Amino acid sequence: MGDLRVLWLGFGDLAGRAAAELLIAGAAVTGVRRSGGEVPAGVTLRRGDGRDPRLLDELVAGADLVVASYTPDGGDYRSGYLAPAEALAAALERAPPRSRTVLWVSSTRVWGAGDGNWVDEETPPRPADDAATLLLAAEARIRRAPARVAVVRPAGVYGPGRGRLLARVAAGRFTPAEPLVWSNRIHAADLARLLVFLAARCARGEPIAPLWLACDGRPAPIQEVERWLAARLGVPYRPAAGAPGPVLGRRCRSLYLAEARFALRYPDYRAGYAELTAP
Repeated sequence: MGDLRVLWLGFGDLAGRAAAELLIAGAAVTGVRRSGGEVPAGVTLRRGDGRDPRLLDELVAGADLVVASYTPDGGDYRSGYLAPAEALAAALERAPPRSRTVLWVSSTRVWGAGDGNWVDEETPPRPADDAATLLLAAEARIRRAPARVAVVRPAGVYGPGRGRLLARVAAGRFTPAEPLVWSNRIHAADLARLLVFLAARCARGEPIAPLWLACDGRPAPIQEVERWLAARLGVPYRPAAGAPGPVLGRRCRSLYLAEARFALRYPDYRAGYAELTAP
């Protein structure tokens, strides 16, 4: 990746994890975010709004790979996903002709709430709310840009600094025992590694599938996960009884991670949360 110039929009925790590996591989990394703060040594940080056309025009022109991993402020998916997609696509359309790749980080939310069904990259989306509809609209807009585009849809990202489930279990707040609710996840370190893996393919000129489902492929009922975590934390597991009903949640698996032989560092929730709950 010695001559790969990477522009990372929405440079946060995930970007910091991936950028460290990209730099070791010899890539040049420029990150854009609104706030300052520390970044891995070697990253060029530009403070600004990822929707600013002047800033995008300046930075997109020289980029070989653009990675976009935005987080919606206050759950506003229109300004957090669709507006940045529109701004980036417009900048790509204005940029001088060049072979470019875009990795757009979206969400498995586009497949709807689910009823215990399995989903993979070939499963049609079933948006069940406005947020999912906006996520899909953002994906569609960036796909129309003059670039090779790969959308990455992560499931339940967890890891250091992402301890909402741990905090809830530690406080004794559990999902009702019924109905059963399937859950999916991927460790932040593995998601970052996947983006580096795709960047390396880009640098080598190898083909990249247009859609990647980023998950560990081992869904588990959230009740099972909470029970296991409660035991790890020494918290009594006392969920409310709930009410019998149809199974909820989807079960995610990736066709392309297996095909690409991408090895996860944390292949299931036990592997990831064991480290997070170690004394």
